[in-house]
Amino acid sequence: MTLPAGAPELAAIGVPTLIERPSRLAESAVEQLRTLIFNGQLPPGTVLRQEELAGRLGISRTPLRESLRLLEAQGLVETTPSGASRVVDLRGQAAVEALELREVVDGLVARLSAQRGLSSEHQGRFEAMLTEMDRASRADDKQAYLATNARFHLELMESLEHRWLDQLTVVVRLSSQATYLGNQPGGERLRRSALEHRAILAAILEHRADRAEELARDHVRKATSHWVVADSQSL
Repeated sequence: MTLPAGAPELAAIGVPTLIERPSRLAESAVEQLRTLIFNGQLPPGTVLRQEELAGRLGISRTPLRESLRLLEAQGLVETTPSGASRVVDLRGQAAVEALELREVVDGLVARLSAQRGLSSEHQGRFEAMLTEMDRASRADDKQAYLATNARFHLELMESLEHRWLDQLTVVVRLSSQATYLGNQPGGERLRRSALEHRAILAAILEHRADRAEELARDHVRKATSHWVVADSQSL
């Protein structure tokens, strides 16, 4: 896109200029790469080799580079000192920091959900997710549990239709899945987590805003202690 005459000068003095929309190919690549990252096919720390990825996605390197810039702006990809792109590695202190923010976000989402209420359609969907989480926790299927766990928190956030909270979707996605796919086994933690989700939903449905926020924040703290702190100590 050609910028209007004088645009560089305007930008230099802080006047906003038009922002070019990403191409459709780049947007499609972003969605595909997000999926690969969130389902563990591109694990944290993976170096993203452009030629290999372009072939895998069936696109040229130009829209791929554009998609990587978008993913970096969203916090999913980072540039290494050598200039290569890699999936962010949310372990150790980086994971703790992400979950500190997540605790505040989840607490606010639970509080607002309790204050505003949930539609009957959303209630049914959350109940179905809790059933899936119960099943996965009994089977000790950590990957299936974490996928449903991520969906629960994302749908709770999206049900609010809160434009500013929506900007934090990436934080919720990463800390719901990528952060927890470390060395620690699920076992009893999965079963306790399933119960914690039931308690959070019950408080929301009862419109107990303080209680819903308290339970949501406590849930994140317990998850951090198990999946991140204990995992770091085992390295």
